[in-house]
Amino acid sequence: MHQTIGFTSKTVASARGPFGLATEAPERRLELRVGKMGLPDFFDLNSVGTDSHLQFLNWTTDNNGAWDYAADTRGYTYAAIAEYDDKDWSARYGLATMPTVANGINFDWSLKRASGQNMEVEWRPRSPRRAAEPDRKGVVRALSYVNHGHMGLYRAAECSVSGEGGRDAGYTKHETFGAVKYGFGLNAEQELTENCASLGDLGE
Repeated sequence: MHQTIGFTSKTVASARGPFGLATEAPERRLELRVGKMGLPDFFDLNSVGTDSHLQFLNWTTDNNGAWDYAADTRGYTYAAIAEYDDKDWSARYGLATMPTVANGINFDWSLKRASGQNMEVEWRPRSPRRAAEPDRKGVVRALSYVNHGHMGLYRAAECSVSGEGGRDAGYTKHETFGAVKYGFGLNAEQELTENCASLGDLGE
């Protein structure tokens, strides 16, 4: 389900795609989405390298390699996303269900016990230009995520291995509820010419 709430009568162009057919949208608006979805379809977007359905790039290239988003075996989850769009910036927040095991097919439906939270701020600066020059679009996106779930602790696994003479104690033997994993990412792109743009994607 997708609902758009407009805060102004002024509209901007909106690209038609699998998630909407509208060609225009309010410049200032709140968008709400609820349902089964793939989080990379709404976070860490990039016009050059982001869509694994249509663009010929691998997973680490089309999305931030450090971004561990909630997903089942097929890459989907049940989530709710709130997004606010303004003239030069946007902010979005998503709350998603986590699988019971890493990339498993079943979900843990208790959000108090397990959840994936994603936050992103997008800034679209205007490049200085002369009157005769076209406007070159640029975007900077700052992404952060926090996952809570039944996960193992690398530190506990490493300590266990060192205490057993180097034998592999197994990461899954140290799983516990309440484990937390978090990270940050930076996504930027800048149009250089009408047919060329530069992009960067950093994560931790």
